Amino acid sequence: MLKLIQSDWGKFDVALDDPALGDADAAAATLVYAVLFTDVEAPAGRVADTYDRRGWYEDTEAGTGLWYVRRQPRSYQHGASGIYSPGARPHRRDRGRGHHRGGRKRFQRSSRGQRLSQWTKVHCASPFVTAYVRPLYTDLKARIAADLAAMPAVLRGPLAAMWARAAHGMHGHLEWLHAQCSPLTCELERLYDWAALYGVDRLMATASTGNALATGVAGMPILAGTPLRGPNGLDYIVAAAVDIGAGPTTPVSIRCTTTGLASNLAAGLALTVVDPIPGVNGTLTVGDAGITGGAEDESVDDWRARVADEWTTITTRGARSGKDDDYRFWARSAHPSVSTALVQRHVLGMGTIIVRPICNTLADRMPTAAVLAAVAAHLQDIAPATADWRAVAPLRHDVNPSIHLLAGSDTAANRTAVSSALMAAVLAEVSETSVLAMAEVDAAVATVTTQYTRLAPLADIAVAAGEVLVMNPVVWA
Repeated sequence: MLKLIQSDWGKFDVALDDPALGDADAAAATLVYAVLFTDVEAPAGRVADTYDRRGWYEDTEAGTGLWYVRRQPRSYQHGASGIYSPGARPHRRDRGRGHHRGGRKRFQRSSRGQRLSQWTKVHCASPFVTAYVRPLYTDLKARIAADLAAMPAVLRGPLAAMWARAAHGMHGHLEWLHAQCSPLTCELERLYDWAALYGVDRLMATASTGNALATGVAGMPILAGTPLRGPNGLDYIVAAAVDIGAGPTTPVSIRCTTTGLASNLAAGLALTVVDPIPGVNGTLTVGDAGITGGAEDESVDDWRARVADEWTTITTRGARSGKDDDYRFWARSAHPSVSTALVQRHVLGMGTIIVRPICNTLADRMPTAAVLAAVAAHLQDIAPATADWRAVAPLRHDVNPSIHLLAGSDTAANRTAVSSALMAAVLAEVSETSVLAMAEVDAAVATVTTQYTRLAPLADIAVAAGEVLVMNPVVWA
């Protein structure tokens, strides 16, 4: 692979894919032989350190990354317009004639006195260049102006500018096309196309659901669609009609009319009935499980990662068959709140699978009932028919950090930053064999300040099977 950087008469700048130049120099020869350069001899005192049958060698002694390439003279070039074909072989009179003289590699002349081969200097940029680099308009203009050196200046300037603008636009389109060739770099509109091709739809925002407890006169109805107002200012409705029971409270199914994390409500909060209902108290109390399941739209980066994951799986394995990584992917595809999942096999018997979703976007990383229901519904549709799986919450393993900041560093900003750094370190532990090392805790705190004393934890924290680390608020000593 070869990329033209700059050229003029006697100079050629390229970027090579393979510094060893093995068989990859055929592509390079295609472009190098396409231009007729002036004679450039190998530097005096330099011996070819690496040389193959196509005529490459490296000036390694100089340490400059400078390469020299042997090209055929005009009379022996192959192909139309003097362009060398990688598959073509040099003329038989041009083979095997190279030899060393005085530390400089030269080639014999033919019987007609014509040089059979010449040296052309090639400057190599960094190897393994994979990104498309769009040349600047000013570079294109200067390069074209140099090619038109024989033309009068009054014509050279306008023609170079016009030509450079056209070439710059062409390179811009090539740069855009290069980015669209992968779901990792394509724009959002193309990402929808990639996702549709591999069946990875973007997870859209969801509304929270749950139960609230109503009180009132037994037998009085609460109709479906009855509007309620939450303490967060959002509107909720009764999802299913219910009659007030004889007990002290009656559970009522509630759903928020707005999607997003803000629709979640903790247990014990009050919902107010917008239109009074005869025989029913005007306030409902959120149940112990809360009103949960609300989530924002899946971020573009997370969606892009899932598309790339599915793309890699299909192109390397062909399909998903029920491996551990497959269950993690399916759990992430079930609900926007799911970051990953723990997968345990044969815990409940031979062939059984336990899927434990982890929700890094939620306060305690634990999946709510709504999230577990979404994961179970998705697995029911997509998991192998013979799989015996369960979707349950992971076991909680608390992390209780205690930090003492020295007087000069004990500020509100530092406390907030340290808490965030420790939380990031805990959230990074997502495997079945996670270990939160003391060194990781120290490294997290040290990103904020080195003026501290760690009082807890005093040993590495390792999770047991099915556990996930959950950080509690930092205790400041």
